[in-house]
Amino acid sequence: MNQLIQAQKKLLPDLLDVMQKRYKILQYIRLTEPIGRRSLAASLGISERILRAEVQFLKEQNLLEIKTTGMILTLEGSNLLKVLEDTMKDVLGLTHLENTLKERLNLDEVIIVSGDSDQSPWVKKEMGRAAVACMKSRFTGENIVAVTGGTTLEAVAEMMTPDSKNRKLLFVP
Repeated sequence: MNQLIQAQKKLLPDLLDVMQKRYKILQYIRLTEPIGRRSLAASLGISERILRAEVQFLKEQNLLEIKTTGMILTLEGSNLLKVLEDTMKDVLGLTHLENTLKERLNLDEVIIVSGDSDQSPWVKKEMGRAAVACMKSRFTGENIVAVTGGTTLEAVAEMMTPDSKNRKLLFVP
C-alpha cells in the first residue's frame, strides 16, 4: 500500500490533494452533521464557491445528502470514510508516526488523529470518536470505566453511543 501511495505522490500529486480535501469535508460533516454549507466553509477555511463544487460532486457520488437542516452523510459516505481511514493515515504519515511511538515507548497500541485541537475544535471530536472506537473494541461482559474531567473527555462523552452488544457498562467519576 505504501508503495502505491508513493507512486501516486510522484505521478498524481494533485490527486492526493483532492482526495485529502474531500476526505476532510466528509470527516467534518460526520462529526458535526447536520451542518450548513456556510458554516462548513468557515470551519474548514475554504471559500463557499470551492466548497459548493466539492459538495455537489460528493452529492452526485451519493456520499452526502443535503436537507433543509444541513448536510448529512449517507450510509455509503459513512462506509467510505471507514474504508479510507487507514489509507489516509498512510498518506498523512500518521501510521509511520504511530509505529515509531509504539516502538520507542514500548506500547501495545498508539492512535493518532490528524489536526491541531487548539486550532480546530472538530479535532477533539475526532479524538473522542477514536477513543470511543478503541474503548468499545476492548469492552467485555462487565466493565467499570472511571472518567475524569476536561474538554477531551467531554468530546469522548459526546461521541459515545449506546452499546449495541448490551454489555454491562458502569461509568464512575
